[in-house]
Amino acid sequence: MKERVRAALVTADDTMLVIRRTRPDVPEYWVLPGGGVEPGDASREAALHREIHEEIAHVLRGALEAGALGDGAAV
Repeated sequence: MKERVRAALVTADDTMLVIRRTRPDVPEYWVLPGGGVEPGDASREAALHREIHEEIAHVLRGALEAGALGDGAAV
């Protein structure tokens, strides 16, 4: 299974970015920005920065609080 990363991007005024996905023959759904970790990514954090830039054409500046989900526990 491909490793994936997602980000909960929250602004100073407490709004959160979610992306609406539409695909043929699939009901509309919403996701957090992110995607797959590629072989050339130096880390999960690097993959997340790349994915965010690809999806919203923005470079993150400032703190990125990272955590992991998978076994039900956040790290």
